[in-house]
This record gives sequence, C-alpha cells and structure tokens, in this order.
Amino acid sequence: MLTPLRRFALPAAAAAAAAAAMAGLASPTLAATPIRPNQSFLGQVNGSRSDAVVTVVCAGPIWPGRTGPPVSGQKVSVALSPALAGPGYTGGVGTRVVVRFDDDPTIPAVLRSYDTAAAIPTGLRLPCGGTGLVHFTPKPTSHTARADDVKVTYENIAL
Repeated sequence: MLTPLRRFALPAAAAAAAAAAMAGLASPTLAATPIRPNQSFLGQVNGSRSDAVVTVVCAGPIWPGRTGPPVSGQKVSVALSPALAGPGYTGGVGTRVVVRFDDDPTIPAVLRSYDTAAAIPTGLRLPCGGTGLVHFTPKPTSHTARADDVKVTYENIAL
C-alpha cells in the first residue's frame, strides 16, 4: 500500500519526466551543417554582416598605426545562403572557409560547418581604431569560388 506521501510523489515525478521529454522535443539540438561544394554563404563577425565591431585592447596612448590584440570571446562564422544568393560561393570543390583579417593575416580561423563559430585568434595584432576587412575565402579554391568580405570597425576597450 502506498503512503499518502508516495501516492502524490509518483504522479509528480511522472509529470516532471513527461515535461522534460516534451521540452527536449520542442528544442532539438541541431547538428552542424558541413560546408560543401557549390554552396553560397555569408560571412559574419560577432554574429553580424553589417556594422560588425571587433573589440581590441590598446592600453595607454594611441597613435596612428598602433595595434593591439582582440578581446577574447569574439567569433567569426558563416551562414548558408539560400538560393545561391550570398556573395560567397564555395565553388566546385570548397569544403571549408578560411577567415583572415586584412590588417593581420598571419593567424587564420578555419570554418568547416555553417553556423558554428570559431574564435577570433587573440594572437592577432589589429588596429586600435578605424575600419578594416575580414576575408572569408573558400578552400580548396576553384575558378567558380568567390570570397566574401565583411567590413569591421575596431573599437578600443581600454579607452
């Protein structure tokens, strides 16, 4: 025989399990979509294609040409563009997108799937202010491949 406490505990536990299962159905985990040949894409910096901001750290006085590292936690990504409408195109053989900053192309970020962000390398030396370009280049390349460029504004967090 169930005690009064257990009589109410079992239905409550079952209801909680059912709610958890339904919550899982309502928001399934999406698998990453791999980058494949003949796909159109859009580059993104910190989740934005326009008015993208990259925050840098430049403590002390600022002078023309001064650079500093980007703040950690910032990201680059690519989104699949419907109907081949995006400015970027993987071409006939592209399976990844290499991301380089025009102001310091020494350390690339490599993207292998859509909507999966990669960290902006903190080893880069970027301008303490002004604007620049970030290049999203499909690799391997082909004669039909097209890169996408995103304009960024550099903002100094130390000001």
